This record gives sequence, C-alpha cells and structure tokens, in this order.
Amino acid sequence: MRPSRRAAAVAALTLVAGLSLLASLGGQEVDARLGGLVAVVPGGDFTGHLLLMGACSFFTVRAFGSVRWRGRPLGAARIVIALLLVSLLDEGAQHWLAARTCSWSDALANTLGIVTFGGLAKARLRSAR
Repeated sequence: MRPSRRAAAVAALTLVAGLSLLASLGGQEVDARLGGLVAVVPGGDFTGHLLLMGACSFFTVRAFGSVRWRGRPLGAARIVIALLLVSLLDEGAQHWLAARTCSWSDALANTLGIVTFGGLAKARLRSAR
C-alpha cells in the first residue's frame, strides 16, 4: 500500500472509530462535550453529519477504491453503496435506541456527504493514474 493510501486508511479508520464513539454518546451529549459548537456552526447538526460522513467516504474511497478484490478493483461505487447501507441502517436503528433519535434530515445529510465526497475521492483516484 502506497504511503498516501496508507494515510487515507488510517484517517478512515480513525473517523469510523470517532463516529462510533460520538454515536454511542447521543447528540445532546456530543454537543455538550463540544461546548455548544453544533449550535454556532452554520447548518448545525446537518452540516456535521454531511462533513463527518463525507470525510469518512472520501478517505475510505481513497484508501480502498483501487484495492483488488477477487481480481478486480473494489471500486468507489461499491464502497459508497456499502457506506450508504450502513449509514441508513444505523439511522433507522436509532428509532429503538433511547439515547438516539431517528431523523430523515440526518439520513439526507449522511447520503449527500457520502455520495459527494466519495465522488471527489474517485475523481482524485482517476487523476492520480
């Protein structure tokens, strides 16, 4: 694995671990720990979902988009679809969790971030060839 892909893999795994930790705390607890930052960021929670899931998508596609699996490149599309499925399942599962709230707005922000930033990473992969 090249150094740039290795760094992207570390960033992706760090983001996944961080997102898992944030998700386990619940939205209001996260905002309290960030000192009310969510309230002053334009778009607040929507922007946070879009940027965090977008960054996760970008670094995951950069790290693993050209990795070969079963003789073919894994590809950005497969990674983006997998991230979308996990994101939507997570958002839907929040309906049954006391500390979390299911939100169509969050699902939309996650989807926009994953698709947009995954596309940007795919374009960078193409330009690097």
